[in-house]
Amino acid sequence: MKTTGTILAVLLSLGFAATSFAGIALTDHDLSNGTGPSAQICIYCHTPHNAKDVVEPLWNATVSVASFTAYTSATFDGTATMDSDPVIGPSRLCMSCHDGTVAIDSAIGGTTTFIGSIDTGSGLIGTDLSNDHPIGFNYDAAQALDDELFASDVANSYAGATIGDFLFGANKIMTCATCHDVHDDTNGSFLLVGNGASALCLSCHDK
Repeated sequence: MKTTGTILAVLLSLGFAATSFAGIALTDHDLSNGTGPSAQICIYCHTPHNAKDVVEPLWNATVSVASFTAYTSATFDGTATMDSDPVIGPSRLCMSCHDGTVAIDSAIGGTTTFIGSIDTGSGLIGTDLSNDHPIGFNYDAAQALDDELFASDVANSYAGATIGDFLFGANKIMTCATCHDVHDDTNGSFLLVGNGASALCLSCHDK
């Protein structure tokens, strides 16, 4: 039988703080609301068995297969470093709900309610990312071209770590999870850092 310490170590190795799940209840990411196909909270995104995505943590929702239009701008220094998949890594999982093409309850059956029918505001991002903050680019490569970005290993902490700790993979890709913690809405909009006085923006942008 596994000890409590062993189980805790496994949870931490998956990148989850023991208290993080408590922060989901009654937030926009609590899809149960006591009225959904399941009154459970975690099951809409995670499953202990037969995960649909073997890379990310026990992902239970149908993964979006949509094609996305990436951000581009004449002043954007990350264009040349954009991954062929702008929603690489955890971003594609976010889009499983937020692109409006996948039923939010597709993991466990029930009705086919799309997020677009329940939230036509900022929650519905769609597949055109050209008017959203850029993701899918190599942060370090962009920073080397832009002296108004802090280096990813900058000594001052970002959400208790460095910017680089929230970038994806060896290529240090900017993703949705660079700014958002889906398990904690303490700062509003599931932001890793509160954006009062543009604090979140100024964590990366040296202005």
